Amino acid sequence: MIPEQPAGQDGVPLTIYIPGQCLSFSQYQWGARLARLALPERRRRLAPVPAFLISTLIMWLIFAFFASLSDGHYQFRLSAWSISDGAGEYLFRLRNSKVIAVFLGCYIVGVLTIRLLYRRFQRCWSRRFYDANEAIRSGYCLQLWEEGVSWMDHSNQNYRAFLAWRHVKGIVTHGKMDYLDLGTLGFLWIPVDLDAYPRAQVFRFIERHM
Repeated sequence: MIPEQPAGQDGVPLTIYIPGQCLSFSQYQWGARLARLALPERRRRLAPVPAFLISTLIMWLIFAFFASLSDGHYQFRLSAWSISDGAGEYLFRLRNSKVIAVFLGCYIVGVLTIRLLYRRFQRCWSRRFYDANEAIRSGYCLQLWEEGVSWMDHSNQNYRAFLAWRHVKGIVTHGKMDYLDLGTLGFLWIPVDLDAYPRAQVFRFIERHM
């Protein structure tokens, strides 16, 4: 359903037709970054507890390590034992600083692995949203009114979205794309080199309403 049109200056909006397939996946990811930056910062109530436990453990390891060097009362050992044909032998035997190095190495590898898996997961879902976006595939019509911004997919002209200017964060440029920042609601895109794109006029119009 098409909502009642807001009245622009003299009832005529500033209209721009954005063609389909002009927003690459990398450009889409950069635009999605604007929405993530607009999200409220989460309160991490349990953050001080893990930080305290980790710092305490590290301090204890450092103290025990230096104590073991001074009088030998504290030692860290890590070993593996193999039994075959009734006889046993050590696969490896590590002590003190080597044990600490192994644990720190495992921790670093674990953190890097989690970050890589998270980025891969995030990229996979971003790709799904990108492929499912009708406006990216078929293009859309952008209209700038005195009261706000409206847009409509070329593939579905029976619905028009409208957003008041108070919800618009501004317009930014990255590479060859202008991004209309809608905060947590997402973004709209306009290619810089788009034919018949009155870029200077659009920037003045948007900045006047910010």
